[in-house]
Amino acid sequence: GGGPGSGLAGLRERLAELGGTLRAGPVDGGRFRLTAEVPLRPAGTTETARALSEVTP
Repeated sequence: GGGPGSGLAGLRERLAELGGTLRAGPVDGGRFRLTAEVPLRPAGTTETARALSEVTP
């Protein structure tokens, strides 16, 4: 455990401050998927960058 701002909840909050989103959870095969979307431009525009990371246990 960490202090405030650590873990997935903290990451979700920091992304939200930038107008981004975070999705995280288990996927098939016992793996875990973390998907973060961060706008390339200020909130209110349509263009976004997507980063997808998969961590295999």
